[in-house]
Amino acid sequence: MSRFFDLISDIHLDFWVKVDSNLRKMEKKIDLFVDSLVPTSPSNVLVIAGDLGHYNNQNVIMLRSLMRYYESIVMVRGNHDLYLVSGKQSKKYKWLSENRWREMKDFVNQLPGLFVLEGDTITLEGITFGGTGMWYDFSYGIIEHGKTREELDQIWSKEIRDRKFIKKQPDFAQEEIRFDRIIDESDVIVTHVGGDWSQLLLNARYVKGDSIPSFYFFDGSRWADRLSGKAWCFGHVHDHYDYMRNGCRFINNAKGYPRDNPGAKIKTVMI
Repeated sequence: MSRFFDLISDIHLDFWVKVDSNLRKMEKKIDLFVDSLVPTSPSNVLVIAGDLGHYNNQNVIMLRSLMRYYESIVMVRGNHDLYLVSGKQSKKYKWLSENRWREMKDFVNQLPGLFVLEGDTITLEGITFGGTGMWYDFSYGIIEHGKTREELDQIWSKEIRDRKFIKKQPDFAQEEIRFDRIIDESDVIVTHVGGDWSQLLLNARYVKGDSIPSFYFFDGSRWADRLSGKAWCFGHVHDHYDYMRNGCRFINNAKGYPRDNPGAKIKTVMI
């Protein structure tokens, strides 16, 4: 029996709808943006694999707008959901990104039908979703390009905005624990950062000594023998993927920035 859910990630709302002090005006614009994302016949469940946007008040408006179409929304944290992009934001959240994410989770808990996964599972429409944000571990550059962790740390500090805008980085070891405990129970695994970079190796723009993808994926190969028969939804990279590996279906349906996938919409997935 076929089961369905809808999928999107990396919405980056504030790149599509500017923050506006006129709340009603912003709500109307967000409604129009959401209308442009939703497929003609949406499923009952929407999965958002991280990166709503940089402002919690905007994100809540968008989630409420999406609930016009969906009975349930399942989401995980993305790296941009931790960003403090201004001094005003940093002061508001006491220079700690986790405070912003905690506020977002408090909002979600007040809205029926919305669920944040952090090492948790939930069964909706006969599908067990399990997820956590996960994080990158620099392994791509180490394995594919022979870089040292110290070399990659230098590249990360200079080139990746996470270093600047996330106040106190996530604990990768804790994320691994969360990830490990949801795999076996899940029909659909949801993370923001993906655990398989095999498709990058088919793309010439990533294989010619470019170490930046070290901050796009983590090494999920240690869990490969536990993935068969499952679907793994992820984001973080704004390329679209839908392929099979180790008996698992890997799916990325990122919206991304306006320059990336301007026509991208929510995707209906059948499993």
